[in-house]
This record gives sequence, C-alpha cells and structure tokens, in this order.
Amino acid sequence: YFDPATGKFSKSATGPDGKKLPRTFCQLILDPIFKVRSS
Repeated sequence: YFDPATGKFSKSATGPDGKKLPRTFCQLILDPIFKVRSS
C-alpha cells in the first residue's frame, strides 16, 4: 500500500491516521489508465 501523504510504502492497509489506503497497483497503474480511457 502507498501512502501519498507521507510518500512511503506500507504493508498494512491503514495509514498512521487510521485512514484506509488504496492498493499500490490500483493507485499508480489502473487509476491513470481508467482516467485516460474515460476521457
């Protein structure tokens, strides 16, 4: 999991503030592809 607030990777699904983090692959690979494809 990648925490964009701290810029670090984490093995747990929750950040230090208790917020749920998105999966790294989805955040860095799939979301940009979907955004380009939908426009």
